[in-house]
Amino acid sequence: MLWPDRKPTLLLSVLCLPALLPGAEDVSSITLENALRKALLNQPVLEIQEELAAQREGILLEESGAFDWFFRGEVRHGFERTPLSATARQRRLQQGGTGVTEVRDFETHWTEYSGFIGSLFRTGVSTDASVSFQREDVRTIDPDPPVNQSVITLGLTIPLLQGLGREATGALERAARLEWEASQQEIVLVASEVTRDTASAYWQALFAARVVALREDARQRARDLLENIEQLVEADERPRSEIGPTRAFVSEQEVELLQARSQEQTARRNFGRSLGLKTDGLTEIPIPVTDFPSPTDLTGELENLSHWLHLAKEQRADLQGSRIQEKSAMALRRGARSDLKTRLDLRLEASYAQVSENSAGGSLLTPFRSRQTGPGAFAILEMDWPFENREARGRLRQSQARYRQSTWRSEDLRREINTSVASLFHTLQSNVHEITQASQTVELYEESLRNELERFQMGMATIFDIVQTQDRLTSAELFFLDRQRDYAENLARLRFAIGDLVEKHGQDLQLDARKLLEGPQSNPSSSPSP
Repeated sequence: MLWPDRKPTLLLSVLCLPALLPGAEDVSSITLENALRKALLNQPVLEIQEELAAQREGILLEESGAFDWFFRGEVRHGFERTPLSATARQRRLQQGGTGVTEVRDFETHWTEYSGFIGSLFRTGVSTDASVSFQREDVRTIDPDPPVNQSVITLGLTIPLLQGLGREATGALERAARLEWEASQQEIVLVASEVTRDTASAYWQALFAARVVALREDARQRARDLLENIEQLVEADERPRSEIGPTRAFVSEQEVELLQARSQEQTARRNFGRSLGLKTDGLTEIPIPVTDFPSPTDLTGELENLSHWLHLAKEQRADLQGSRIQEKSAMALRRGARSDLKTRLDLRLEASYAQVSENSAGGSLLTPFRSRQTGPGAFAILEMDWPFENREARGRLRQSQARYRQSTWRSEDLRREINTSVASLFHTLQSNVHEITQASQTVELYEESLRNELERFQMGMATIFDIVQTQDRLTSAELFFLDRQRDYAENLARLRFAIGDLVEKHGQDLQLDARKLLEGPQSNPSSSPSP
């Protein structure tokens, strides 16, 4: 059903509504739910897609108009003068007898009202009905009374070859309807892409902010170490030669911090663009506050991978749209094949005419009260046979190529879905193990740093041991953050790959942001068979 005056509306899941209430977060910060909502409301790409859908809806309305009932009316009034030859004038003067000295030319006055109503049906059959009222007044030397005539005609045109059946006559309308349905899936696809990309930009901005905080901690540890070394040197407990390397280590941490801050600004600007902020708004980009999702063990889901592959093929909006476009191309191909046939139409007409004479110029409706009637019936065969028919053959070739393209596109997309879903499940499971190992590595290096500091205080470790351990701790913390970000981004990619980010319910789009914070879990008892 068409809904020309309404566009899809994005509705966040009710589970996300608490975060959208006033006062739920500070204006300088933003949760993942609100970021997704803002992006979907502000990104022009979604508006563009909705207008493309409206354009296809207009094409559908245009094609459906071929089957509308229509009325055509006409009113005519005029006269015609036919001059007589000299011989005819002389003959009429002789026929007129004594007293007739002038013969007028033939002068005909007529008035006609006509109406026509008809429609083409999707089966190819067309029907029509017409009625006309005509008054004719011939003015001459010996005129007849004016004649009023009415004619009612009913017609039926039946295609016998070309244009017979719904697949032939309704091909353009059906193809336009399917293209409009495909455009609805494209809206879901674009909304899913915006959600995925915004989530990725959100995690990148959060990662960059966490790296800055980590670099600030590393710089502070280096400064504390330098202060400690300087105090020990002043107390003659450590050689002055250890100050130089420590200061170099502090400078190195300062440089790393500056680079991290620069990268954070870039990540925040990218995040601002993903939110659909204008150029002047990129200086006031809110800070992400939602933490990275906790990793979920996907061992069971890998064993149930066939379920997710089947679900992806059923839910992916781009694959659904591609399948619909296959049907659209098939409808055009069938219509083009019908156009190759010779046009042979059977035309059936039934008419009823009445006539009356009315010298007083009465109503045109007087024939309906006349007994002078004349029914009529006609059967007409009309044939149109183009010898080369290149126009129809060209349309058929185009439609066949379009159909093959759509089928190959769908098949390629199915292969891409199978590959990406399986790959992302394995990647996410690897991320889970990496996060676990990275967390343990950070704890071990924190303990190692404490031990090295104790050994340094006892004179059993050098400054280079401390610097090296601190570097390794910072690297381990960076790796841990990097694995958390990768897991969050891959989770968004996986949700997109299985078509699980945005759902369409009637005329509305619905998003549950929790899916970007939780690993996919299936229920094998209710899983559809692949």
